[in-house]
Amino acid sequence: MEYSTYDVIEPAVSNNLTTLTNLKLALQLDDSQDTLLPTVITYCSEAIGFYLGRTRDETGNVSLGVQTISETFYDLCSVRQIQLSKRPIVSVETVYDGMQTIKRLVTASDGAMTAGSDVFAPTSGFYGAPFTANFVDQEITIVGAGEDGADLVTTVASVVDNNTLQLSVAASTTVTNASWTTDNPNWSFVARKQLGQLFKISNGYREYMYGNPLTVTYKAGWVLPDDETNRTLPQTLEHACILFARSKMDQLQLGEDLTGPLQKVGIDGIGSFDFGGENNLSSGYGIPTEVRALLDGFRQYTIA
Repeated sequence: MEYSTYDVIEPAVSNNLTTLTNLKLALQLDDSQDTLLPTVITYCSEAIGFYLGRTRDETGNVSLGVQTISETFYDLCSVRQIQLSKRPIVSVETVYDGMQTIKRLVTASDGAMTAGSDVFAPTSGFYGAPFTANFVDQEITIVGAGEDGADLVTTVASVVDNNTLQLSVAASTTVTNASWTTDNPNWSFVARKQLGQLFKISNGYREYMYGNPLTVTYKAGWVLPDDETNRTLPQTLEHACILFARSKMDQLQLGEDLTGPLQKVGIDGIGSFDFGGENNLSSGYGIPTEVRALLDGFRQYTIA
């Protein structure tokens, strides 16, 4: 059975599932507890992350925010899909199977464009291979060939010859030794983003994956509420965090510790039991029933 390891290449910019402003508004709190509330928000956000199947990464964070992940799968044996460790998928950057990159985001600095021309002439084709008709309609980015030297992002209109492309948009700026980026159209993938699943596609058909280790670089997670304009975090998850924070505030007012009233207990003749810690958070210990009811639809189970 296949297994995977992953590294966080770029951690999430935020870990909190609600903001101080949103929490105070929802619970009708004044400013008297502003020094305490951020700690409560962080604790509740992390506990929810554990409950939803996240683990602490190399940076020490447990986050549902958008991260860039490099994940390598081993012992692939004729599988037609792989399950990524993080979800939802935002985008898949590259997939490398040890022999070829299924999606190649190649940057080469060997092209030239003239202002007003829609002809792009790299000195060589894709990774040294000739361009083919499969590149038609593929997106291509040419650095510095757009208006006032901005990047020109367009598509391939036609392949003039093995090393010359006609683009859908003409250049606004003359560029020599231009950097360009495009994809390999012969190999691609389909991602079920909400489920975190990836399929290999060749010529329109789903392919088996086997043999070589498969490395996937991808972005996964939600944009959290501190970026209100671009947020993608479901309101249900923020509401769960607010309800959880309310219960923690009640707990603190009773003089209990933030982590819960019962952490360790010893029973004579039997032993000592530890109810705290990350493993117990992942099983829901200390999370109110009403909060777990909101979270259960988002849980990500890990099978060892």
